[in-house]
Amino acid sequence: MAFAAITSAQTTSSTSTPSTTTPATGVTTTVTSTVVATATSLPTCQAAYDCSISGCLNNGSCQNKVCSCLPGFGGDDCSLLSCGSPLTDSSQRPTVASNSSCTGKCDSGFGGFNCNICETDGGCRSKTSSRTSILGDEDMVCNKKTEVFYDSFMTCAVRAPELTGFFPGDYTLNIDMNPINKTIYAQLWLGQIEQFSCSIPNCDVATTEQDGNIQTKWTCPVLDCHCMNPTVMCGGTPGPVVNLNNTINSLKGPFSLTCPQDSTSCDFYIDDLSGFFPTGLKMVDCDLGECVFPSEMNSSVTTVKNTMAPG
Repeated sequence: MAFAAITSAQTTSSTSTPSTTTPATGVTTTVTSTVVATATSLPTCQAAYDCSISGCLNNGSCQNKVCSCLPGFGGDDCSLLSCGSPLTDSSQRPTVASNSSCTGKCDSGFGGFNCNICETDGGCRSKTSSRTSILGDEDMVCNKKTEVFYDSFMTCAVRAPELTGFFPGDYTLNIDMNPINKTIYAQLWLGQIEQFSCSIPNCDVATTEQDGNIQTKWTCPVLDCHCMNPTVMCGGTPGPVVNLNNTINSLKGPFSLTCPQDSTSCDFYIDDLSGFFPTGLKMVDCDLGECVFPSEMNSSVTTVKNTMAPG
């Protein structure tokens, strides 16, 4: 609980009137002095964060006035990155200060912008998850392919000259792809500062093969994006004259995300921004992964064998 010092408005005073006599003249002079005492400063309790009033960021949900954050986010309003791994309950994952990173703070076998991405099968086996396999005694493995079976996380660098021309710097797209609820959650970061986040529901997802090439495509009719005010892209200072706050907050879709299976690049396309980004945001150097049970990987396109990550 935070405390702030306050000072009472009440004061007390005392007055003394000592007298002195000048020997040469015999004149007596009276000097009056007043001492003012201020009451001691007292601590006051600051009210707890109430999300029913202030809301939750990064698509967190408000439950009984407390934010429930998506994997990889924490803090009272879900504005902070949380490290560790997604197999730990979100409320128990360690957070880092605003504008800081999770570098060096991920559990063994995990990485990515906020430690959500599994890197090895061993990482998935080393943590206790609340999930259980339909087969009972079955260890989870790390799926590093673009075909998603449960809840996959991806971090990519963004190559968009149209964007860096106005807002120079290094951009990162951080994405949570959940085929169970058919939703994508995405955040765009400039350096370590989040610029905006999007919730993209009601998606159709399909992994297809053509001429030996496998790709996964998410097609979503709508999206809901919000600027993280104030940021460079959303009217913050320092920054250029261009303010994308209204543009980003009014994005409606449709949206698509296309990722070839054996590639480290994807295309992030928002129809409303086609005039600004005709071919979408090019995502490169992508890393992705999810912990799944082998029995969950029942696709007709890929198999358990070519989906598993290194041990």
